[in-house]
Amino acid sequence: MAEHPNPIDKLLDVVLYGPVGFLAEARELQPKMAETGRNVLDVQVRTARMIGQFAVALAKQRAEALLKQAGQRAAQTQAPASSPPGASTAAPPAVDPGSGSAADPEVGPEVEVEIPVRGASAAVDLAIPSYDTLAASQVVPRLAGLTPQELAAVLAYESSHRNRRTILGRIAQLTAP
Repeated sequence: MAEHPNPIDKLLDVVLYGPVGFLAEARELQPKMAETGRNVLDVQVRTARMIGQFAVALAKQRAEALLKQAGQRAAQTQAPASSPPGASTAAPPAVDPGSGSAADPEVGPEVEVEIPVRGASAAVDLAIPSYDTLAASQVVPRLAGLTPQELAAVLAYESSHRNRRTILGRIAQLTAP
């Protein structure tokens, strides 16, 4: 049967003999430990950087696609209002099916959004009361409770006014498939 060391021997191993042995071997261990730490940290930093760059590129693509969709919808919505009186009310121009138009079943029904000219005092009726007076940090938490149509209205309004990236990015996250 193996002999069980008494508590005093265990204490001496931890407090005295272990540190003395470590100091005796430290000259040989230190360069190896430093190299191992350097390699591990380098790999982690490169991995984090790569993931960050990928996430930024993906978010940029999604935001650009959403802005393009909002611009197309805004152009379609404003086109009949800007035509001169007496002009024919022809159907809006055809939109590429891959562009996220109302004909695309994944996007949903078309939303009419009134977009005032930058600097104009007319306010759009958005689902968030007093939208123009709120900071982005106050708007972002409220976006999760909005319908897709209300999100599209906020997206169109925000992109044509203050263009705050935090709000546009959160809308992109909420509308992503």
